[in-house]
Amino acid sequence: MIVSFRPARAGDAREIVPRLRARDLEGLRQAGDPVDVVLGGLQTSVATWTVLADGEIAVLFGFRLAMMLDSTRVYLWMLGTRVIDEHPITFLRKSRAVVRLMRKHYSLVYGEVACDYERSIRWLTWLGGTVRPGPEPGRMVFNL
Repeated sequence: MIVSFRPARAGDAREIVPRLRARDLEGLRQAGDPVDVVLGGLQTSVATWTVLADGEIAVLFGFRLAMMLDSTRVYLWMLGTRVIDEHPITFLRKSRAVVRLMRKHYSLVYGEVACDYERSIRWLTWLGGTVRPGPEPGRMVFNL
């Protein structure tokens, strides 16, 4: 499998939504129309990337600034498709390299995950992140 990265485009929002894992799609629906929510994420992020696996969108992720004038701390968001589940080892290896690169550019990378999303919590801790209860019930926060 050939995995490549490129800057995300608006059309990626429409392309990824039908391919999303059920949990990711469920989370988007809670916030509104899934395509509109993804487009909003792309527009409010300082950097966004599309990960392709053999030319098919597998992951879309981006970074939002923690505070307006602080470009050293970013909030990470990520949406994954079923391609990740079909090729987990490939994505584990690639994600570790991406985290190393992020840490060179940002002093803090953080985000949120649902408490019952055990697979994502294991992935975050495998990447070297710390995961702890968040301020909202049912949510965990992580730092990478």
